[in-house]
Amino acid sequence: DGETRIIAALLFRAGGLSYDDVRERAERMAPAERVKVLAAAVEGMTDHELPVREFEETGYTFEIVCDFGAYRDIQRHRMTTQTQQLLGCSLGRTVPDDAHEAGIAVEMEAALDVAREHWEWLAGVDAVHAQYAVPLAYHKRFLMTINARSAFHLVRLRSKVQGHESYRRIACEMKREIEKVHPGIGALIPVDDTKSPAELIAGMAGA
Repeated sequence: DGETRIIAALLFRAGGLSYDDVRERAERMAPAERVKVLAAAVEGMTDHELPVREFEETGYTFEIVCDFGAYRDIQRHRMTTQTQQLLGCSLGRTVPDDAHEAGIAVEMEAALDVAREHWEWLAGVDAVHAQYAVPLAYHKRFLMTINARSAFHLVRLRSKVQGHESYRRIACEMKREIEKVHPGIGALIPVDDTKSPAELIAGMAGA
């Protein structure tokens, strides 16, 4: 009922009615009317603004697996609750497109193999402090709970073409998952799915 709660809060602020009254009205709304109310709430926003606080009335919990480098950028969004697992080398790793384009992917893979061997030995002694031996390319798994207002900001910011490919993919996938449960909210979240220069070059090479 996330969309209902946001719409009810918007009507509560605007209408001077009790919450029970506006909640009942929000529940009776047809899908097209719901979309209209939600769209009006973000109309005129600039790229540097967040939606109104009524969008904090609902939230999402994502289970994310990504390379640790991408996580360190996502971690900077303070309006989230994160539940962590220990960082290690058992969930795989990501060798970025840049490494392949520079012709150093093989060397990077070899270095990551050596790092994993050292991590395995250290983890057998102290799994917590062994995290310091894990390169940024290895994957981390965590839960992230975020309200719709902050999700709007994170997806818009982290999907921009200037960003790294790893967290851009996460931002785009977050929008798709939100659209599955709340189509009206998800449709309003701006996402930059423009191809990066590296992706364009790869596409030309494939052609």
